[in-house]
Amino acid sequence: MDLDKIESRLSVNNVQILSIISVTLSAAISAVTPQSGVFYNAIPKHRCSLPEFEDKTLFKNASEDEIKSLAIPWDLVWDRRVLNSVLQSLYFVGILVGSTPAGYIFDWFGRRLSLLILSVGLMVSGIGCTFAPTFEVYCIFRFLEGATGLALYGAAFSYANEIAGQKLRITVFTTTPLVTTIIDTLFPMMAYSLRNWRDLNLTCSLLALPFIITWPFIPETPRWLLMKGREIEARKVLNRYARSKDTIIKDEDWQIILETERKKMKFVNTRTHLTDLFRRPFIRIVSLVIMYIWLVANCVYYGLVLNVGSLMGELSERTLYTIQSYMYVM
Repeated sequence: MDLDKIESRLSVNNVQILSIISVTLSAAISAVTPQSGVFYNAIPKHRCSLPEFEDKTLFKNASEDEIKSLAIPWDLVWDRRVLNSVLQSLYFVGILVGSTPAGYIFDWFGRRLSLLILSVGLMVSGIGCTFAPTFEVYCIFRFLEGATGLALYGAAFSYANEIAGQKLRITVFTTTPLVTTIIDTLFPMMAYSLRNWRDLNLTCSLLALPFIITWPFIPETPRWLLMKGREIEARKVLNRYARSKDTIIKDEDWQIILETERKKMKFVNTRTHLTDLFRRPFIRIVSLVIMYIWLVANCVYYGLVLNVGSLMGELSERTLYTIQSYMYVM
């Protein structure tokens, strides 16, 4: 008997369901941050400032009716329009900086603590963007938003699949991206309702709050606890599973699990390198194919989504184009 078998015997329990729902929603919320810049930075119809002709009955600024984006108060138009691209690039640099050490952070601090740190970081950086007094301050917080957003998605995805157990793992593996895509598709509708970019930004930031509130009630994954030698804590988590199923874990069964997992850990703890992905012919082909698929999928996704603001039409039409883009990519 090993950990997978005991988890399968105790699945599906209330602890797993609460944890998976909470973490899946946090992953989905973190996924809307890449496309949010399309609406924050949208350049509505505008005109040059003409102080001597400020008669709004004759020269009405269309941005007052359409959308209040950060492009107008910080003058990101005409020769400063390129700063919109710089701002988007800073966000993706943040993704690069945050994602690179993310896997090590998950292993060092655990899945559960990493989820809390990244969720709080995403919410705080989002609130910082909302109340940023200058464009430069906004750039800093937007960079931090990128550094925490995708890393949070990775932590949530890893946690959900580990906590699910063997019986639920395939379902969770497919459901998490599906929920993310659905929320991505619904996000343009929310952006259409909230025309002020600060209101939209604040709303997106506070979406992380429900997970932070439920965080104390979700356990660490037994697999990570056993990997770190924290066997007593791992048994406490499994006992929570057992209580929700009105059963117990016998001492003899627990000893068998420990012996089996210790043997596995000897293999897991062997030192590995990134070059192992390319050392053997079969693994090399699989790695290159996955990388290529990932590249193509991201080019299609971001190529459609990040350029919706450049399309012709009114705001309602562009919102519809955005929704259609997500449905196409999905």
